Amino acid sequence: MRHALALYGRDHTRYGFVHTAPVGPRIAAAISVGADPHSPSHRFKADPDRPNEDALYVRDTDRRCLIAVADSHFGHRASHALIDRIAALPAIPTGLDALRAALDGLGGGALGVDDESSSTLCLAVYDRQTRSGFGLGVGDSTVTLVGADRAPSALNRHTRAYIHPARDPRPARRAEAFTFTAPPGALLLAFTDGVDECHYRRPETSIGPGHLRALFDEIGPEARAYADALARLALTGVDGHPGGQDNIAIVAART
Repeated sequence: MRHALALYGRDHTRYGFVHTAPVGPRIAAAISVGADPHSPSHRFKADPDRPNEDALYVRDTDRRCLIAVADSHFGHRASHALIDRIAALPAIPTGLDALRAALDGLGGGALGVDDESSSTLCLAVYDRQTRSGFGLGVGDSTVTLVGADRAPSALNRHTRAYIHPARDPRPARRAEAFTFTAPPGALLLAFTDGVDECHYRRPETSIGPGHLRALFDEIGPEARAYADALARLALTGVDGHPGGQDNIAIVAART
């Protein structure tokens, strides 16, 4: 059994709207351009007709799943091309070395992106048989685990590095590796900074670990309901602060 889905920001540009989709019985994804067309973040969008520069990909098999989110800067092409090529991988990588090799295979102009757009990228692979996983992160998108017995904390370290498809020969050199073990009944999350900086460039007044845990306590490990609720919370903001000030891409996978 295999399920796969790619969502591209270029197709989701209606402010205040969230598109949420299941990916088989255990995973869901959500994407939104945001809620505030006058947000400071939109000063940096290269194409006002395509202001949503985020993209995501999910592949789920009986044993493993691969999740990925990407957040482009100065145009949507970098994130969209990265997700395109990740979706074209012949199989889910089974180890960190194979994942690094796959990411390096997207460098050196292989994506055909000839502009100056760059992108964050978070990739994670989870093995249900061993309850373990690994991943790579570039930039300030996030992979985390949230569950009833776990205080959420990012599995990857945010960096100031981004992938520049037009000129990076080996993108994996920019990536931070991470490994994890997932408790049963948790959710593996990947999201762009439209979540933890839904109040643009103000993480202290945006969605944080406490909000992720409170949402889990309310909803539980139902991937579609959680992804949808998290996206809508990012649109409205938390604790009386603004939200919806950047693009949003979310994947939630039940462990």
